[in-house]
Amino acid sequence: MSETVGGVPLCSTASMASSTSNEAAPRAGRPWREADQSDGRRALLVRTEAGRAMTEQVHRFRRSVFAEAMEEWPEADRAEFARLLTRFVDALGSRPPR
Repeated sequence: MSETVGGVPLCSTASMASSTSNEAAPRAGRPWREADQSDGRRALLVRTEAGRAMTEQVHRFRRSVFAEAMEEWPEADRAEFARLLTRFVDALGSRPPR
């Protein structure tokens, strides 16, 4: 017989723990893993509606911080900053994982 904590069963194997937490995650509003249909070796992280809303809130906040910091910058400087920041992010994204 399996013990539970907060209604979630305690598991004795890594496979059972992974399966149980993945089933409970959406109910708790947390992201969960889903198999990538195009590549069986990969798993996709799926966000809940609350997770998507939080991501959008973070993006809005980040944009407002950038806008406030650059509010007195000439448009040409803003455009140059955007170009360089995009170049930086692209270079960062193309590096192999550590």
